[in-house]
Amino acid sequence: MNNKNSLKTQKILPKSPKGLGDKRALLRRYSADLKEYRGLLEKYSSQLEGKRKELQQIKENSEKRSPNVVANKNMISQVSNSQIAATSSSQVEILDVESYPANENLLWGFHLDLPQKGDKINNYVIEIVGWVLGRKSPALTVEIVEGDRVMRQVSVRKPRLGVAKYYPQLPKAKSCGFAAEVGIVGLQKNAESELIVRAVLKDKTVVPLAAIKLRYQPQKSVGVLYIAMGKKYIEEAQISAASLKAKMPNLPVTILAHEEVKTPEFDDAVAVEKSYYSFEDKVVYMYDSPYDRTLFLDTDTYICEDFSELFSILDNFDIAAVHAPTKIPGTANGVPECYQQMNTGMILFKKSPEVEKFCEYWVKIFQSGDPDQPSFREALFKSNLRIATLTAEYNCRFPFPIFVCGTVKILHGRHEDLPWVAKKINAEKGARVYRPNDFKKAIKN
Repeated sequence: MNNKNSLKTQKILPKSPKGLGDKRALLRRYSADLKEYRGLLEKYSSQLEGKRKELQQIKENSEKRSPNVVANKNMISQVSNSQIAATSSSQVEILDVESYPANENLLWGFHLDLPQKGDKINNYVIEIVGWVLGRKSPALTVEIVEGDRVMRQVSVRKPRLGVAKYYPQLPKAKSCGFAAEVGIVGLQKNAESELIVRAVLKDKTVVPLAAIKLRYQPQKSVGVLYIAMGKKYIEEAQISAASLKAKMPNLPVTILAHEEVKTPEFDDAVAVEKSYYSFEDKVVYMYDSPYDRTLFLDTDTYICEDFSELFSILDNFDIAAVHAPTKIPGTANGVPECYQQMNTGMILFKKSPEVEKFCEYWVKIFQSGDPDQPSFREALFKSNLRIATLTAEYNCRFPFPIFVCGTVKILHGRHEDLPWVAKKINAEKGARVYRPNDFKKAIKN
């Protein structure tokens, strides 16, 4: 930097005073300047404080109207990481999430944390998470509704400490959260669907909270398969399929039978060339399913609730079933006694070379006239398949002593009033034991 530029950047100061009078004049000038600057600082400080109070008031008013900021951020983060995967193979795309204005006479407030607009979910279920706080009457449950069909109902009792912080005077604020896993396999494929989230208060008032618009676009075909040979079993399959369609109306259903079947419960019906009228039909024809992922069901089953989450099991396993209520004693054909027999009334499997090879081996070792489960057990033991053991709630053999916990989704057994059995067995949700005599007589209220 040259001297000329250096001089330009230097601050021009007053000339040094020569006499005492000049010094006093300079001090007065400095004092006046300092006073002026102090006044400006006080003015700006006052303006900043006013802005700070204004912003605080806006924040408090906003929180009183709809305190969305009190969501449990740790929980949302955990759910988001596990649920939301924006991939090209996503099963579900959330098109929009619209929260309805809170009814101030009925609610202190509510908020929907998940899902959010733009989420892409690679799963057969979506998680709906949020909180709702009733004003005069507490919110007991939250329902997820499509059209006239209640898809899921959950209790409002999840901890929400963030809400409690903003409503310390309301005891219910500590547990006003809800979280629901909602199956989407029963929705229409590749079309826009709308789910309504609504709260049910203790006084029976129903309050709509939000609308979720989504598109279900499966990457693999999924469906249910029945194999029924003979009029009796076709009629049983119709009852089972009707209960299925009531819970999952758009899930495809195929029946393989000895003759052509034309009833609305089945989306597709195939007449097989040869019928064995025995367990052999299941063994021979099960892999002929038209779906990439199949849930095979015996005809004497009844669907209590949506089971969309089952198909997610096949992301990590090849085949899945539930333990049989009985076991084979001793070693049989090289299979040790400790290897549990599986019930074949509900088998979940996917199409693959490994599963096809397994089914061929099952056909090979099956002896005509014998039950199908011993050979199924042997074929599983000698296979290299990834085998998932499902819980009893997905194949509840209620004609035997059973232990269940949570919602029973698939009943398996014959009864004069299966809807009554479903209502009775799901009247409670905790750990419980039932005996066959508990279902001997349907006592209707």
